[in-house]
Amino acid sequence: MMRLRGAASALFIAVVGLGACGDAETNDRRGYTKAPLENPEVVITPEGRSAMDELGDPIRPAVVDPDELGAEAGQAPDAAS
Repeated sequence: MMRLRGAASALFIAVVGLGACGDAETNDRRGYTKAPLENPEVVITPEGRSAMDELGDPIRPAVVDPDELGAEAGQAPDAAS
């Protein structure tokens, strides 16, 4: 009895899983429905420059490879074992 119940549950999960695959049927026959780029309806205008734009980019520290740090100090890089 328990084995039959497990098989029925597995079959149910398989059927539901296969049924969920793929796209749902539709009667839409328009083909490619992306908005045309030739005549866009929504045009986004950029924001104007602000006081923060005038400050420029922040000062960023230099990016250093840790392997190069060990070689510069005369140490061998740690070997992963």
